[in-house]
Amino acid sequence: MEASAEVDDEAQLRTAFRRYASGLSAYSRKAKAENLAAIVGMRHHRERICKWLAEASVSTFTDAETGLLNRTAAQRRMETEIAKEKPFCAIVVSWTEDSTLSEKWKATGTGQIVKELADRLAATIRPYDVIFRWSQDQLVTIFSAAESDIASRTNQIAGWLGDASYSIEVNGEPLIVKAQTAVSLVEHISGESVDKMIGRIDSVASRQLAAQ
Repeated sequence: MEASAEVDDEAQLRTAFRRYASGLSAYSRKAKAENLAAIVGMRHHRERICKWLAEASVSTFTDAETGLLNRTAAQRRMETEIAKEKPFCAIVVSWTEDSTLSEKWKATGTGQIVKELADRLAATIRPYDVIFRWSQDQLVTIFSAAESDIASRTNQIAGWLGDASYSIEVNGEPLIVKAQTAVSLVEHISGESVDKMIGRIDSVASRQLAAQ
């Protein structure tokens, strides 16, 4: 009787152990599946955050009306150039139209003129020089150049842009707008901060518009 009881106890222990092992295995599979789901969820969340950050970055540095890089992006570019400790400059291009656009359609037409002006400016500079929309009526391009090249480059750009006509579309109707452009050079002074250079660019741009 005693031997039989031991056998029964051992059989029960084995059965209990198998049940425990089976339960542990099931729990492990469940935990693994839950962890995998959690990892996938975290990845999706991270991807959403990265996408949002990318979109925020684009909106921070891009002019919504034209798609050109904006003043903030220009400031970052100047910071980069200053860090290089090499000569660089900004060419400021201002424009005024001949009042062909009525106030009603000026907002629509202005963006089109700026984009076309940027395309014309792009044709006069090197492929790796970048154009920024500095303000409503100004574009700026920043590039590194030897001092002997700067003045001649500015004069060339002024001659190529000049006073020109721009073909735009307002309210579904084609319209030719004549615009005057002014081109000026602002050289970075060694040791000058970004804020001071921005101030000088703004002063030049204001004088350009006042003279037109």
